[in-house]
Amino acid sequence: MLLLALTLGCSSPVDTEQSDPDTGDTDSVDTGGRADATLELTSVPAHCATEGSLVGLVRAETPEDLAVACFIWVQGWWTKPAWASPSTPVEVDGSWSCDVTTTPTDAAASELCAVLLPADAAVPLAAGEPSLPDTLWHAALDLACTSRWRTLSWSGRSWQVKDSCGVPFGPGSCAFTGDTERIWVDGEDRLHLTTAVDGDGWSCTELVGTEPLGHGDYAFTLATPAHDLDPRAVLGLFTYDLHDAAYAHREIDVELSRWGDAEDANAQYVLQPWEADGHLHRFTVGDQVPVTHAFRWGPGRIDWRTEAEGEPLHQWSYAAADVPPQGNEVPRLNLWLIDGRAESRGDEVVVSRFEHTP
Repeated sequence: MLLLALTLGCSSPVDTEQSDPDTGDTDSVDTGGRADATLELTSVPAHCATEGSLVGLVRAETPEDLAVACFIWVQGWWTKPAWASPSTPVEVDGSWSCDVTTTPTDAAASELCAVLLPADAAVPLAAGEPSLPDTLWHAALDLACTSRWRTLSWSGRSWQVKDSCGVPFGPGSCAFTGDTERIWVDGEDRLHLTTAVDGDGWSCTELVGTEPLGHGDYAFTLATPAHDLDPRAVLGLFTYDLHDAAYAHREIDVELSRWGDAEDANAQYVLQPWEADGHLHRFTVGDQVPVTHAFRWGPGRIDWRTEAEGEPLHQWSYAAADVPPQGNEVPRLNLWLIDGRAESRGDEVVVSRFEHTP
């Protein structure tokens, strides 16, 4: 029996029970005497490559009695290479190869996972869900995952750069780019987010935290004004739990945007889902810099604030039973465009720092 690694990108078994990497639930598993079987990835297709296979090696007494189920993340988990063939056989020498580029959007997959199973195990299918099927863990022997987004260091933390390889992704049906000329950290440790014309369309940018921070104070300090972005641009400063749809992915937002109306207010505090009663508060910010947009999240309550050099500019609170509990949410920052296009111009926003205080 085996504990599957809980963190994507980690493939080492660490205990004698099995755990679902999305929920953390553990169950005893009958492995048929194969508890020592291990799985590793030996070759991963380059991000944005339109052709390629996930290749690996199984170490077991009789590897040919095992199979590998492959899954990729493209705005949800998907079975690979196809629903008709959801498992990949393992050769006598332990090698295996799974085609993970069978549709045009597969090049944009940010995460790739391989699950080791008995060859006769039924493999549940994934069709865009936020988490892998619960029944997958009933017979799983090992797990190996990898992430293909580039990483960078900013504000003392490690982050990933969202890159959709030209495929429209949410929010906004945007083409998010990881190009170092579109999203970067400068010599003063300031983050630059941009929207810009790229080829025949527009590109957007997003930075994704790698560590769940839980309850506490989330503070984003801007070094440049964001009060007068293109009317279709949105600056998002928020938390998001990608693999758990509960509580609307635990999304808590500060958003700066006029939402397509140049005469509208240009900022809002939001607890998703925004359409729920009392979850949205609109207001207007000026051109003060540096300016900090922040929220303190605790059990049953969220307090938002906007301040310039310690002087409060705006604040709002929400307290109710539907405030989400902490989970695996991470901080994110993005600059995106409604329907993937600007009205008249690209924008650049400079964020001097992010701070989290428990």
